[in-house]
Amino acid sequence: MSAKTNTENNINSLLPFCYEQLINRSNISDALQSITKCIVENTDAVFSCVFLNKANEKRTYQYINKNNTTLNKSIITQITDEIVNVNIEPNILYTEANFSAIKNIIHATEINTILIFPISKNELKEFIIIAFKHKINTEQYHTLLQKLAVAISNSSTTENIRNELYLRSDVYESTLATLNQLIWDFDFRTNVIHVLGFAPRIGNFIPQQTITTDFKDWLQKDTHPDDLVRTINHFQNSINLPDKSTTEIIFRVLEATKKEYIWVHVKHTLLCDDEGKPAIMVGSISDIHDSKQVAFELEKHKEKNEELIQMLRENNEKFITILNSSKDIIFTIDLQTGQIENVNKAIKKLGYSPKEWVGQYYTQWTLEKRKKFHDMLKHASESNTSVRSRQVSFATKDNKKLIPFEFSTSVFYFKEKKYLLCILRDITERLEHENSIKKVTEQLTHLINNINDVYAIYNLKEKKYEFVSDNIENLLGCSKADFIAHGLYWEDLVYTDDYVSAKNQMNEIIKNK
Repeated sequence: MSAKTNTENNINSLLPFCYEQLINRSNISDALQSITKCIVENTDAVFSCVFLNKANEKRTYQYINKNNTTLNKSIITQITDEIVNVNIEPNILYTEANFSAIKNIIHATEINTILIFPISKNELKEFIIIAFKHKINTEQYHTLLQKLAVAISNSSTTENIRNELYLRSDVYESTLATLNQLIWDFDFRTNVIHVLGFAPRIGNFIPQQTITTDFKDWLQKDTHPDDLVRTINHFQNSINLPDKSTTEIIFRVLEATKKEYIWVHVKHTLLCDDEGKPAIMVGSISDIHDSKQVAFELEKHKEKNEELIQMLRENNEKFITILNSSKDIIFTIDLQTGQIENVNKAIKKLGYSPKEWVGQYYTQWTLEKRKKFHDMLKHASESNTSVRSRQVSFATKDNKKLIPFEFSTSVFYFKEKKYLLCILRDITERLEHENSIKKVTEQLTHLINNINDVYAIYNLKEKKYEFVSDNIENLLGCSKADFIAHGLYWEDLVYTDDYVSAKNQMNEIIKNK
């Protein structure tokens, strides 16, 4: 057998070994390292190298012939770096003639031939590199390198996909753990439920846990009795929906410790087979017990708040009704701005509507017509909380009438703001009555003072005279002041024999009052 035949046999025997390494090794790095070693040991190559460029990370897997004395890893790195910088078309083998840039390195290491074969389409500049100290028949290696390049490319892609899936799975698991929910799918054809996720109160399931049970049995096991019929009907109706229909429901289930029921939210989608029959239902179940409890509490507070608001509204309506039924003009002024904030309907007495006063500024009123009123407001606003009453006349809107009012003010505070409560009480009738009484009093006084009898009014509590007619001087011969000064009993004015009797009669009258 010729040397050429032996070489071809060795080369052909490499491929099954390479396939085995790529298939059975736990990771591609170990497989490629083993392949480069196998190529060197089963051929007369000086070194073998696989160069990959994954995720912008360059990876070199190489093996140097143990009998070589001129090569080391540093030199091989120089060679591979130069090769990467050369534009190489797929499936073409290159020899030393193509590498003028590294010719000196090749000669120094006594390398005669370098085989370079691109991996896949080579967008990432990945190669299989084999070096020899002599010239070789490159056709002997073409089939090996071509098939090996495809196998390495496929394995590399598979590993990338696997790593990406692992990464996504880790992210997915971590996300589920933070979401406090379970992901599940139920196969109607096999009655098998797969559960994934972590929700301690619903149940601590390991990834891909499988439960074989009937769908209704699964629900009846832990669902709250009050929610059971509604929940089963919901899922039963969901089965009859079209393909990819999504529904959701909230109900209570027995929590993991079997001590109490908790609220859960289930959202699921139905997947049908080619015949439109229910095949798989996939969904999620979330622990919403805490948020549900908070919602219950908020609802209670909301109901109480609504009751309070209703009470406040009714009280406010009563208060407004009372204010508007008052004959007195009542209004409030914000002392920070001087703006009138509220006024009752009694303002129509002056010819105004409440809207005409609300929002107005009393400081901008005409001082000529309302100067006294303005001064009183200013004086009241500078006081604390005492109520002050004074008389003031206020003109009507048409200035045809001047109405006298008793003006009362009171300072109060609300939400750290200072307000002035003002009350204008119409005293027109009172003044008219006072004038009438004054006239009658004057007439009576004139009448009393012009008759022969002396009239006197004595206040027993105050022990003093409140009234003595003016004709006392003519009748008794004393001044009104002397009479008042001597009190109820002036002994000198009464006849001696009659004094005791008169005094007793007076005392008896006082006693039997």
